[in-house]
Amino acid sequence: MLYLKEINYDDIEKEYLFVRDMPIDENGLTNEWYGVSREDFEKKR
Repeated sequence: MLYLKEINYDDIEKEYLFVRDMPIDENGLTNEWYGVSREDFEKKR
């Protein structure tokens, strides 16, 4: 089951690595964060 969780600021590194490396289109889910820089991720999340 897929569910959304609030961002946990203590796990920013794990979250960044996950969204940066997940393919752009994975089984119908669109990842707008693919290849994002660390600085942009911190600003926009």
